[in-house]
Amino acid sequence: MGAPPLTSGERGKVNAQGQGLINVGARSQGMLEELEKAHIYIEQLHDEMNGMKSDNTNKGEQIAALTQEVIGNQAQLETLQGQATVRKTEMTVLKDEMATLKALMHQ
Repeated sequence: MGAPPLTSGERGKVNAQGQGLINVGARSQGMLEELEKAHIYIEQLHDEMNGMKSDNTNKGEQIAALTQEVIGNQAQLETLQGQATVRKTEMTVLKDEMATLKALMHQ
């Protein structure tokens, strides 16, 4: 940032003692302009940060919903696995009964 550079008309101006002269008004105006630019940039960053916070909140809500869905699916899967185990046991019993019936028929 900093003050604007001296114009060609301001360069090399010196007082009677040989000291360099500075146009304080022009330098102050330059600093104010730079300060305004910085303020605008800070506002833009603030808006961007708030947008990111909002996005982050939305992502968190989506993750929570998906987590609940996964938990529900996991419970449903466990139920189906239990039912499959019961059916498998029933099938084994039926196979054994069929084998017994076949054996009795061949006697």
